[in-house]
Amino acid sequence: MFYLELSGALNLMNYLKLLIDPENMMAVSIGEKTEFLSFFYFRSMSVLLAPLMANSSDLKLVRDDFHIAQLQNLILDFVTFCIEHHTYHMRNFLNKKDLLKRVLVLLKSKHQFLQLSKYFLFYFIFIY
Repeated sequence: MFYLELSGALNLMNYLKLLIDPENMMAVSIGEKTEFLSFFYFRSMSVLLAPLMANSSDLKLVRDDFHIAQLQNLILDFVTFCIEHHTYHMRNFLNKKDLLKRVLVLLKSKHQFLQLSKYFLFYFIFIY
């Protein structure tokens, strides 16, 4: 059951990446791209980041098991993709939701792959 659930989450993240990739939006104008991304960040990003936000409430990890760490790793990978492909929208979202503090909480995780993905995320934040 665990692997099916996680593979579904992985497939969903890959489909979302294809959907919001600006390179795939060639037939629409810049205004339509901006409108779609604004709508996406306003309506959907909070829902997609809910597991990360719920697990890092009060700036400490609530659960630190393997399943949660894998799910948070997928979420961080998606956030990294968003920073890489739409910097303006994602930086506004990061500031508005105070997501960086929540991501820093992941340093306390016992899972090293989660800590490494967090460093990769910060690399993209400060480079772009």
